[in-house]
Amino acid sequence: MTAGLVVVLLVAVGALAALETVLAHTTRARVAMLVDEGAERARDLAELLARRQTNLSVVVVVRHAAQLAAALLVLAHADRTDPEPAVWVAVLAGTLLVLVSVESGAKALALARTDAVGHRVAHIGRLVTRLPLLA
Repeated sequence: MTAGLVVVLLVAVGALAALETVLAHTTRARVAMLVDEGAERARDLAELLARRQTNLSVVVVVRHAAQLAAALLVLAHADRTDPEPAVWVAVLAGTLLVLVSVESGAKALALARTDAVGHRVAHIGRLVTRLPLLA
């Protein structure tokens, strides 16, 4: 069960990192052109860009929370399986390496294919930025 939750959190970290990059590097003019062309999810992206700074802040906070949750889950699992502190350090280092790799890979992909990635993650952004505690 722990592994499944960690995988879900890794996917969330990747999607949120990509969304962060799309929000930071997409212009309103480009999104307006996509909306005019009838591109799928372009309206979602336009809505997110209307409040870019606020939405970007929410996305970053939620991404950091997902990263922290994944690291804590892995540490809790390591503690149950082998309570040695040296094991914790090794497991935590490996977890952080994976989290950084997922984040940087998602950001690199979003930079290379901003429009395509933006279409795929815009709906996630709408969901995250409408969370009652963060809105």
